[in-house]
Amino acid sequence: MASSLYIHIPFCSSICGYCDFTRLLFRDEWAFSYIEALLKEWKSKYGSRKFKTIYLGGGTPNCLPLPLLEKLLSVCQSHLRKGYEFTIECNPEHIREEQVKMFARYGVDRVSLGMQTIHPRHLETMGRKHDYAQVKKAVALLQNAGIDNISIDLMVALPVETKTELEEDIDALIALGTPHVSVYTYIDESGSSWHKKGIVEASEDEQADALLLVRKRLKKAGFERYEVSSYAKKGYQSKHNLAYWKDEEYAALGLGASGYENGNHYTNTKSLPRYLEGHYIEENEIESENDKLVYYLLTNMRLKQGISFKDFQKRFGYSFTVRFENAIDNLISRKLVKITKHRMKMTDKGLDLLDAAIVDLMLD
Repeated sequence: MASSLYIHIPFCSSICGYCDFTRLLFRDEWAFSYIEALLKEWKSKYGSRKFKTIYLGGGTPNCLPLPLLEKLLSVCQSHLRKGYEFTIECNPEHIREEQVKMFARYGVDRVSLGMQTIHPRHLETMGRKHDYAQVKKAVALLQNAGIDNISIDLMVALPVETKTELEEDIDALIALGTPHVSVYTYIDESGSSWHKKGIVEASEDEQADALLLVRKRLKKAGFERYEVSSYAKKGYQSKHNLAYWKDEEYAALGLGASGYENGNHYTNTKSLPRYLEGHYIEENEIESENDKLVYYLLTNMRLKQGISFKDFQKRFGYSFTVRFENAIDNLISRKLVKITKHRMKMTDKGLDLLDAAIVDLMLD
């Protein structure tokens, strides 16, 4: 039974150029109807079940009006188990003292904050509505309320970004004193406005150079890379995201949300009218035995700790090292993995060349 729950809040006060997620411009009447429909879906699927982790993502969950946000947070709090992690994604420009106090009151103990960059020219191109001063103020408000588990989103290899600008972004991020960083490059998705404008991704070499610079600077500042795009100080790894990356089951609610339960990968409708009418799941995919292996490799190999031999044996009934002996030898020779007594660990080079490493295993 899934112990992690993802809840999608699709509303934003503005649409970012690079975003291809399920999102809608905020309107009061839609938001109130949506939360009512969301709570109906919750009750119909999960009743009073409690979860170890709850993640409010979007969209921009903290753009909701305070009464509506409070209603949602209150319900979430009532479904949390002991030792929980409760995360909400936020944009800095919407954070106010009253909102932050509400977070603390209803048990939010982790906030993912969208900084992306500190440079006005890039923020304007993205369609972001905040500046670095607002990021600093948001972090201070959260910390003053006792919420110090804060993750910062950083985008790198931006269109026409200079090395100096990236260095300044990293320095500004480190200066915030927050314990978690998620690092992304722009991916050209057909649903984004950047794609429609013809804005292309940086080259592979440019992306690799940017990510290497980030990794070196964050390591020096005390961050450990524990997943392809995630860095944390000791004790601040994302419990919710680790459930995804360990290929554990997770529940999902909301417009366009995807979940994985009982061997079934499902995705909710992206149509707001259909969702409000009570039509939730749009797509189902029941895993075959080969699918189970593929998903396991795709998720666990994103982690620095890689594949646990004991866990693999328990799941699939055969030895990982015997089944993939030839591929493992090849990965070792290319310095993409390291083998210990209990697991196959990914090197930084292996995480950087993750797709190639996974293909090697799949073709073995």
